[in-house]
Amino acid sequence: LDDVATRSYTMADGTELRLPTLGTTFQRDVDLNETVASPTENQTLLDGLAAIKDAFDGAGTGDGTPTDWSTSFAYWSATGTNLAGVGSHAFMSLVNGMSDDEFDTSMSYIALEVITA
Repeated sequence: LDDVATRSYTMADGTELRLPTLGTTFQRDVDLNETVASPTENQTLLDGLAAIKDAFDGAGTGDGTPTDWSTSFAYWSATGTNLAGVGSHAFMSLVNGMSDDEFDTSMSYIALEVITA
């Protein structure tokens, strides 16, 4: 699912939505290498969920969850893994910056990027 076309969906009104990638190396703690301190700074190193976590946790010691997003669950990414040789994808906790993987049949939250509206 890392391929842009595979992780994108165009709605009937032309709005394009995309499932973000993990945006960093699998199981790397995003807090270990902070690059921006606010959502308004330009992110050049991280992408996807890692960039969201980095932008919203200030100096790297806080919760990287945007306002009104759940802190109870991690967020799925389009970054595939091969857990036990079957379909699985990486997810990230925006609270602590850690990623892991789980079978595709598991439940969690998703965040979709609005590409065009």
